[in-house]
Amino acid sequence: MYRNKKGFTLVELIISMAILSIVMTAIYSFFLSDYKSLNRVSTEVEIQTQAEKAIEKITNIGMESSSVKISTAGTDEKIDNSVEYLKLTKNLVMEHTEYTEYTFTVEDNKLMLDTIDNGVDEGKIEIANLVEYVICKEITTNGSGTKVIGIEIEIAFEGGIRDNEDKIVKSEIYFRN
Repeated sequence: MYRNKKGFTLVELIISMAILSIVMTAIYSFFLSDYKSLNRVSTEVEIQTQAEKAIEKITNIGMESSSVKISTAGTDEKIDNSVEYLKLTKNLVMEHTEYTEYTFTVEDNKLMLDTIDNGVDEGKIEIANLVEYVICKEITTNGSGTKVIGIEIEIAFEGGIRDNEDKIVKSEIYFRN
């Protein structure tokens, strides 16, 4: 009797499935590690973008400011809730009758800017998100504390590339006025 061998035996199918599962497991682990790396790098890029926006905004306002007021609740000089703030004031005329006040606060992990132009509150806008806290220190002449010539600013962003580690961005801003 003649047999027609057009199919696979059960043993051949089991061996093929075992080889396929080993290859698929290797490919899956490769793609999974690449996906995790891509996610970490995307988060890092987003934090870097937010940091650049925040520092640029504070620097642009800070260089033209004539006075600074930093209000923090604790001794750590951290601004991490809406009660604590960094206030920069820009006087527009010599008699100081026209002024603009810029107040930076941290609310719900967002760096917010509140602008008051000649007594009119223009409302708050979001400058950056993912902000954990802001630390501001006055830079004074000769360390005497008599004249503030700038501020040293440090912004911590949550969710850095390493777990449980904030991304810290520092800058010094010197006033033009």
